[in-house]
Amino acid sequence: MSRIGGAVWLVAVALAAVGCEDSPNPGIRADAGIGDAAVPDAGMTFDGGQIGGDQGPRPDRGMPPVDMGRPPADMATGDMAMPPADMSVPPADMATPPADMGGPPADMAVEPADMAVEPADMAVEPADMAVEPPDMMVACRDCDGDGFTEAQGDCDDLNPDIFPGAEELCDGVDNDCDDRVDGQSEACYAGPPGTNGVGICQQGVRVCRAGAFGACEGEVLPAAAEVCGNGRDDDCDGMIDDGCDRDGDGFTVAEGDCNDDDRAINPGAAEICDGIDNDCDRVTDGMREACYSGAPGTAGVGVCRMGTRTCVAGMFGGCADEVVPGPEACGNDQDDDCDGNVDEDCNVVGCPDLDLDSPVVLSSACLAAGSQARAAIFADVVDSQGNAIPGITVDIQAQGQVDMTPVGRIGNRWWRRINVGNEAGQVRFTVTASCNGAAPLALNTSPVLTIAPGLEPGDDIATGGCGDPDGNLEVRVVDANTGLPIQDARVMVGSQGEDTFQRDAGQFVRGVAGASPNRLATAADGTARLLDFGDALRGEQILTVGAEDYEYVSLFGLDASQAVIPLRPIAPPAPATVSLAGDLSNFNSLAADGQTDAGVVLGSFNIQGLAVFGIGSLLGRYDCWDPITQGFVGGLVNEVPTPGNLMVPQQQEVVFGTPVTIERHSFLFTDFLRGRDDLVGVSGKMPTQELANLLLNGGSLADTISLLTLREIGVLRNQDFNADRAGMSIPLSEDLAANAGCDASNLPAGADLFCVIAGDWEGGNGNGRLFPMGLKSATAAAVNAARPGAVALPLTTVPAQGPFNGIGYVGAAVARLQGDAVAEPLRGAVSGVVDRRAVTAQGGRFRASTFFNATSLTRVDRTFSWDEIANANSPDVDTCRFEVYRQIRESYDPGACSNNLIDGRDEPVWTVYTDGDPGEVALPTLPADFPRARTFGYVNPGATPEDDRLLMRITCMALGEAPDFDFDAGNFRDLVNGLTHATTNARNY
Repeated sequence: MSRIGGAVWLVAVALAAVGCEDSPNPGIRADAGIGDAAVPDAGMTFDGGQIGGDQGPRPDRGMPPVDMGRPPADMATGDMAMPPADMSVPPADMATPPADMGGPPADMAVEPADMAVEPADMAVEPADMAVEPPDMMVACRDCDGDGFTEAQGDCDDLNPDIFPGAEELCDGVDNDCDDRVDGQSEACYAGPPGTNGVGICQQGVRVCRAGAFGACEGEVLPAAAEVCGNGRDDDCDGMIDDGCDRDGDGFTVAEGDCNDDDRAINPGAAEICDGIDNDCDRVTDGMREACYSGAPGTAGVGVCRMGTRTCVAGMFGGCADEVVPGPEACGNDQDDDCDGNVDEDCNVVGCPDLDLDSPVVLSSACLAAGSQARAAIFADVVDSQGNAIPGITVDIQAQGQVDMTPVGRIGNRWWRRINVGNEAGQVRFTVTASCNGAAPLALNTSPVLTIAPGLEPGDDIATGGCGDPDGNLEVRVVDANTGLPIQDARVMVGSQGEDTFQRDAGQFVRGVAGASPNRLATAADGTARLLDFGDALRGEQILTVGAEDYEYVSLFGLDASQAVIPLRPIAPPAPATVSLAGDLSNFNSLAADGQTDAGVVLGSFNIQGLAVFGIGSLLGRYDCWDPITQGFVGGLVNEVPTPGNLMVPQQQEVVFGTPVTIERHSFLFTDFLRGRDDLVGVSGKMPTQELANLLLNGGSLADTISLLTLREIGVLRNQDFNADRAGMSIPLSEDLAANAGCDASNLPAGADLFCVIAGDWEGGNGNGRLFPMGLKSATAAAVNAARPGAVALPLTTVPAQGPFNGIGYVGAAVARLQGDAVAEPLRGAVSGVVDRRAVTAQGGRFRASTFFNATSLTRVDRTFSWDEIANANSPDVDTCRFEVYRQIRESYDPGACSNNLIDGRDEPVWTVYTDGDPGEVALPTLPADFPRARTFGYVNPGATPEDDRLLMRITCMALGEAPDFDFDAGNFRDLVNGLTHATTNARNY
């Protein structure tokens, strides 16, 4: 193939290369062995983060093939220097004959007889020999060596700087031979650095005339001062109405007013219990107030005291630490009934030698309400010499909502078992002794039991109850997809199955060591209740849950008494999909403007996918596309495999001076998840000539995307995709505004940068379903050249109007380590920073400088280790998630343009959540009766297709938008709601 033909071929598949060149998951050939296969993209792999349908397509669906973005194997560099023999362009060393030269073909045999010419025939009049000098000359093939002849449009074949496709300079010369001198335009901006594209500021255009550029027209520069109340960023500093106080509460946005349209919300306001951040400290509620439920006038009298209650989610909880009046206990020198009198009506003579300091032991200090948790209380009641007291009667009383068994006696020890009730609060215990029928005496020790609010059931992982298992752990196991309880799920505490728990209160009181298992199967309601009256079930624990045909989930460092654990099926049925096909319409301009127009059609994804954004993860299954059928090199370009969701309109372009017609490629989803979703199309332009040069010189994914400028966006809202649909049309209804940007610094060494702005269909703070509206990239070389400063990238947004009314805005800066220059253990690592505040409907600029470290991931037997995540610039890690999963690989046929390709989806095998960043996890050893114990909890390799394989992945997160997240008392939906930083990497198992 000729160099020109190769260039056009590369241009034609340019957007096919976007997302596969240098990708950590470039695709898998059907004939590749497991060792050959690339590790899947660590990007869009989070629950609910897939693209398309209610949940989106499978996270790794749409992985491009290994050899995409390159010419076929027979198009070696050397081959591309010359056209095929049958091409109409002669070899460079062939002299071009005059137009009127005739003659037989070079290979025609001529007999001698045919060459006999009579002398008369050779007589030629002098006039016949008169030939004009031009016809006698042999024209230069390419006189100035610029690759173009006069026949190909070179308007000055003696000047190598002038030829078709040359850059038009502002010099009064027709440099590109288009019969136009100058007239080109270029962007211009005279405002301060960093303000272009921020707020109202925008660049203008200046036009070249007579060899010189004119004035900058249409630019908008920063205003001298912010104009209050117009809802715009007039001074282009990234803030709207800063310096203004719209609501008149005495605070401006610059002074921290987080809602300058509500006088009741400002940094000086009092926080009230209403589910709103009233004082703009980024903490909603959380305040405490005094409370007391005893009789009026008794607080502060005797033992009685007030407690506190805490506001959570707009409501105050129960009153903690209060002491209310109780029965008067004789002999303790206390006013127990808080009436101002001590030991009234008591006869303290009955047990004169009673040791009032006899020990009282409570096995648990906290139980969770409604959890059926249990505790034991006992007292060794003796005289001052430690001896039994004849005729003594001991009672153990409770002030509060608990149920207790009758008092039992073992020697000098009196005890009762406590069963927790459904009401939160506190229970105070009093032990009294009576001798000889006299009034009872109270021991000095009166332990208090806290009844913590119980954990509300839900479909997310959640922890709570007491801040310590404290001898009780209630675990509810549900199906992650349906929320229904899973019966006979297996629950284990610890690193292996050992018999360590004492479940019998009477045996505990006797001092007998426990022999009950540290594991249980769940009942019909999906609940398992582990109980230990001893010391084994206290403090931080490893909790592991699994079930037949479901994944295992482990929580490392759990310090709670309740947990809800949803399990995902380990081999779910293939999701129902539909086929969607159609086009984007209403492109702004399809003129031969030197720009290649293209668009991508997408379903929704979530914020965790945004935090580790991967271009390859956005691409659909490939099909065949014949990009060029018309033009000088049309016959040289074969069909190429192309992402199905790529849409290219038919357009005329010129590549290396060759006019071509780029043919239409309609979008096609053959595997869009069935369900309801919003289908978004974004389109943009890339300079055709720059793209061709880039790809011919081995440009990377980041290089390619750096050329892309998004221009338009359209959407089909709230579509019910429950049947195949063809002939769909998504009108590009809104122009994207170049009013935003991102500044990123302190990226991991060797990382490319991707900056993205996404819209949130649910508005708010980016917790809903997202779609992209701005994308730009910078190469690792550009990132390194900017150090220690920031790389500044321009981005686009769509106004919150028309079909996009009510959307929210969220930005992300993502560092991706890819390509051969990156050390293999780090290749594929991703680190991202999410910003929910800087970008608004008017645009804005977000800044990212707190990236986590990129990390490697290693395995030794069942211990998995990774590098330290946090650094001096980043926040601390709130939680890490380690996964072992199986990749199901399915072959599909894109058409005659390619061998079968491999599509894949992840199936969960074992997921571990950690409190903070421990740096490693060692998976527990499963008892023999647990599912898949013989294969260490993994799937049985012998029972799976040979193409399937096990992989491992580590993802660590900071939850800056959920600063109060508590691993031991939180809902793990905050991993989405609060996410601000994430880093991930994946490796073959």
